[in-house]
Amino acid sequence: MELYADRALVLGGAAVVMDGPIDDYLEWLRSVGIGPETVIRVPDPSPVRSILDDASLALRIGELARQQGGVQVFDVTEREEDLVRMLDLPPGMFFGPPSGLARQAGNKAELRRLAERLGLRGMFPEYRIVDPALSDIYPAVHWILSSVRPQFVVLKVPDSASGDGMIRLDLTREWPDAVNDFLRKVTGEIIVEAGYDHWPMSVQWHVDASGCHTVGFSDQLIVNDFTHVGNVISSGDLLHVRPEDAELMTSMTWPLVEYFRTRGYRGVIGFDFMLTLDGRRLLLLECNARVTAMTYALGVAGQISERCPRWSIVMSRLRVGQSISDFSILKRRLGNLMFDERTGVLPFNVRCLGLDQPNCVVCCVSSDIGRSTELLQLATRATATE
Repeated sequence: MELYADRALVLGGAAVVMDGPIDDYLEWLRSVGIGPETVIRVPDPSPVRSILDDASLALRIGELARQQGGVQVFDVTEREEDLVRMLDLPPGMFFGPPSGLARQAGNKAELRRLAERLGLRGMFPEYRIVDPALSDIYPAVHWILSSVRPQFVVLKVPDSASGDGMIRLDLTREWPDAVNDFLRKVTGEIIVEAGYDHWPMSVQWHVDASGCHTVGFSDQLIVNDFTHVGNVISSGDLLHVRPEDAELMTSMTWPLVEYFRTRGYRGVIGFDFMLTLDGRRLLLLECNARVTAMTYALGVAGQISERCPRWSIVMSRLRVGQSISDFSILKRRLGNLMFDERTGVLPFNVRCLGLDQPNCVVCCVSSDIGRSTELLQLATRATATE
């Protein structure tokens, strides 16, 4: 059972708790063999709040959770922990990290400190964690530039996500000005880290009472140096993740995953890596202690794999023209590009089409990565601003 509704609609066999009407989209999903087993409508945009406020709904959710094998939430706060207590599920049926553990895993500085305690510091690019003061940052930048000679330096806010709170310092005379501008926008400690041109990639694990196992590897789609917009997964070879890279990502992250498992973590956990362009260094960048974007691409893959043994999915955020304000318009604009049970463009997160800057996410599905990439390009052109 999923409580992160709009994305969860592409997961097969799930019971999804959500607010709002989305019937035309659900009908289309089911017509192409994708989607949840059950959808439960609630009045509040927060499904968790709706359940906490309605004892009869909580009873129904608890029964469904036992039938479906558990509850998966996107993020765990004190409110979600209240839900766990209310549902009174057996151990191992709630998938999500304890809130304190999620903060430790998701904070880039805390993750590096944990790795140091576990003897794993060398997994990361060379770094220093400093206070947001010129007197601390300048020496850290100079140390990295002089000692490891990276191609550039990255400044990171530890609790940022998907590239927010990061800047790239190229080796020019202007880098002190960039640091000063960065400091005017942030508070709290900063990671100063060596940067290299690289191929971005990731591994995803699932943790349950029986142990930890990897569920997928992906090439990542990154724009503007740091912003993650999508993933590429395949039943065959990926463009940049070699078999030895998959094996190394697994062995590098297993000690961290096992650490979190023994402290109560259950559910999905993902790790982002960089592979330097010369193929010589595979370095860990961050941990996503939650359901990740790749979860939903893997969910689509799981539903099509029986009818399409050979598949490739390029998943990406799609920004569309202002006139595309709902799914029916999007479907009309995509026309014969739409997914047809085996191949095509499968949109989700379609309620984001109603935002001031309309967008959605698409899984572009075919038998090979080249064609899936072409489908994304065609979808982008078909939905661009008029």
